[in-house]
Amino acid sequence: MKQILLLLPLILLLLGCQQSSNIKYDESGLFILVEEDSFIRLEPRIQPNIEGYGEAEAQRCGMVPDKETAIKIAESVWYPIYGSEIYTELPFTAELEGDTVWFVQGSLPKGMTGGCAEIRLRKSDAAVLYVGHQR
Repeated sequence: MKQILLLLPLILLLLGCQQSSNIKYDESGLFILVEEDSFIRLEPRIQPNIEGYGEAEAQRCGMVPDKETAIKIAESVWYPIYGSEIYTELPFTAELEGDTVWFVQGSLPKGMTGGCAEIRLRKSDAAVLYVGHQR
């Protein structure tokens, strides 16, 4: 009993010092959810690093050399977040911005209003720079 009474103030102190976190994670735990005015943005928790691995190839044509590769990477990022619902946004389109970043997005069926999934991938190392979904 005496041990419990000695531990009680310590436990209360530890509970009082805990900081509450307002950070929300997506279902996969890979992205931080950030709500803004017209959309929800997902920021990667961890930036991939391929330093020392395939650098010559990355410099020559990038780890994401074409739109087909960009779309496949986008699908693999979106699927754990949005599930099979992502395929309601077919076809996916990809554009290279400034020869450095792929912008991939979904499409809406004719007559439908709303937003689509979006992702920005760095061409050189396939880093996910941005993931979001318009509302």
